[in-house]
Amino acid sequence: MLHLIVTIAILTGCIGLAVYGSWKAGQPWDESNPRIVPWRLVMVLSVFAGILALVHLINLAGLETGPEHSIFGRF
Repeated sequence: MLHLIVTIAILTGCIGLAVYGSWKAGQPWDESNPRIVPWRLVMVLSVFAGILALVHLINLAGLETGPEHSIFGRF
């Protein structure tokens, strides 16, 4: 049960960070206050981590993922 709670918390955090990064990246450019954090990269990395958390959540639900269970099988 703890794995499920932690995975949902990580997924929620990744979604929130992706939305915040998208909002910060969309702000107008201000030359007097340069951006130190690359918000587009933060957004992409948080989406990637969110996808991994979603796959882990699906595995916790009982659906097995991986190349062994793929339509195409292992190459």
